[in-house]
Amino acid sequence: MRIVGILAFGCTLALAPQTLCGQDDTKRRIEFFAGYTFMADPDMDLEGLNISIAVPLTSWFSVVADYSAHSSSSESFRSGSPPFPGGSVPSISSFEDASMGYLLFGGQFTHRIQRLRPFARFMIGTQRITQESFMSIRTDPPIFSGSSLSANRTTLSVGGGLDISISPRFSWRAIQVDRLFQVGREVLGSKVRISSGLVVRF
Repeated sequence: MRIVGILAFGCTLALAPQTLCGQDDTKRRIEFFAGYTFMADPDMDLEGLNISIAVPLTSWFSVVADYSAHSSSSESFRSGSPPFPGGSVPSISSFEDASMGYLLFGGQFTHRIQRLRPFARFMIGTQRITQESFMSIRTDPPIFSGSSLSANRTTLSVGGGLDISISPRFSWRAIQVDRLFQVGREVLGSKVRISSGLVVRF
């Protein structure tokens, strides 16, 4: 629902009169982006922050550095399980926390159409993933267990999006979609990252 609301706001800007949003700026400027990001995972949905900086080399090509951090947590409690030896009925509580970060570098192609700035980009970098889980079984005596996993993976990214100019210095990134591929000797998997937020030009 958050993504739908952000996209609706971006469409409103795109349809707004030119007098409300100011004149578009065609000068080459460094662009800084910060916004909300969402990533769907088979086990849980990850939300977080995406920031990037694009330095123009020509009117249509920029070098870009991109960082995003995602996190999610879940907790569950169960009781009334079959009794343990001795007649006790245990209750089981579990907690899982996952965090994922991407640091990517590459190139971005931008095409300016009045106030609209569609762009496409490719990047390469690294993924850092950390998962922690904890479980407790309330018996007499109680039983505790936990695990932690962390790993780094090389990541390739292909994506694009649409910026809508609000003023010569500000744009709204209505949508940005990146397909992130984790690679080793072969492609290990991929995820789709969706972001939206504010672009500031310096």
